Amino acid sequence: MPIEIKQYKKENTIIISKLFPKDWNFDFEKFISLHIDQNYFIGFTLSANNEPIGFGNLMIFGEVGWIGNIVVKKTFRGKGLGTSITNHLIETGENAGVKTFNLIATELGKSVYKNMGFRTELNYEFYKPSESFKKFEITRNIGVASKADFQKIIDLDFTVTREKRNKFIELFLSGTKLIYNSTGKLKGFFIENLENGLIIANESGYGLELLKVKLNNNGHSLVIPETNLSAKDFLVKNGYKNYINAPRMILGKKYNWKSESVFSRGAGYCG
Repeated sequence: MPIEIKQYKKENTIIISKLFPKDWNFDFEKFISLHIDQNYFIGFTLSANNEPIGFGNLMIFGEVGWIGNIVVKKTFRGKGLGTSITNHLIETGENAGVKTFNLIATELGKSVYKNMGFRTELNYEFYKPSESFKKFEITRNIGVASKADFQKIIDLDFTVTREKRNKFIELFLSGTKLIYNSTGKLKGFFIENLENGLIIANESGYGLELLKVKLNNNGHSLVIPETNLSAKDFLVKNGYKNYINAPRMILGKKYNWKSESVFSRGAGYCG
């Protein structure tokens, strides 16, 4: 049976959405509606006899690309199709000037990506409360972002991630929480609407304060890089337990980003 890789089309959304495992808790229809028409987004469908049987996407943020949401219909797994669509995404990214590819691997995909040349950079640690939920006292002033804050958010995000993702962040700006120091310099932000809720701060005290805001609003789960020792220490001291890890893997040129400044991961498809 011939397998084709085709540019993703909106009419395949319902079929593709049913391919994702339930434990991913992934709203594919919402994801596609947000990103499909953005210039940083590229999606492809695996098809057999014109029936969609798989999907994968690439987000391009300057010279950095994120591969995500690689899925293959259960009856077609074990045939190398996940590798095929990943290679197609890499080739597409390279043609667009991408020098580094990132992804966060599932347990199923980890060995596949390793065989393709991806290497583990660090692990993301998943935490959940082991005791009854509690509220944290907020001791610093937390503001809400306006359009006037956008460039400062972008500048801080680039300083930490080294990724040019202006338009991507702009989609989620509404409701974003900010924390400034006494001299009016932006020290951190919490993009609450970006999947898990992205928190970036360039000093631990400000990052932990935004982390408290997130936990007060939704204290059931959190994902952080293993290198953020201040966040890890705070979570453990307050009864949170690390219950699973997932590797962040890289292919291509290594670049210097500040993982210790990420206090909450946004999503698996963008870090």
